[in-house]
Amino acid sequence: MKYIFITILHNLELDNIKNKGTKIFPGARISNGSQILSQIMKTSLMRDTLGLHSIDEFDNNVYFYIDGNFTNIQSKEQMDETGTENTFSFLRQAQIFCTKTMGDKG
Repeated sequence: MKYIFITILHNLELDNIKNKGTKIFPGARISNGSQILSQIMKTSLMRDTLGLHSIDEFDNNVYFYIDGNFTNIQSKEQMDETGTENTFSFLRQAQIFCTKTMGDKG
């Protein structure tokens, strides 16, 4: 089953608009463009999950996203469990990227 994880990278700016994103590692990109953001966020699933207020926070910000597939998922319950287990791992990957990026500038 396909998944997409997305989070804002607060206080990070890019020199220009990256509509298709910049590849960080396989499956992961950063972007500040509206093209990918609207594909991910402007769905009924995301509106129901995050709410419009949280979705609007992504506008005009740099964001980090990872997409891929979970194998052997047979139900929504399995998807929820697997997604929850992987959320913290994905957040750590975004944190490591930010730490390395900001460390290079400091």
